[in-house]
Amino acid sequence: MSNRGASVRIPFQVEIDKKGYMEDRRPNANVDPYVVTRLMVDTCCTALADAGLV
Repeated sequence: MSNRGASVRIPFQVEIDKKGYMEDRRPNANVDPYVVTRLMVDTCCTALADAGLV
């Protein structure tokens, strides 16, 4: 509950009300997984094509 050192936090009011939300404070927690997957595939496939392996 409200630990500033934690990556995933439960706000103080949520503890009192027994309902609410959690805060995900990890870096890139809001990233779109589809965008990341596309970027990784594009990067890997381009590298393979440049090396003449595809």
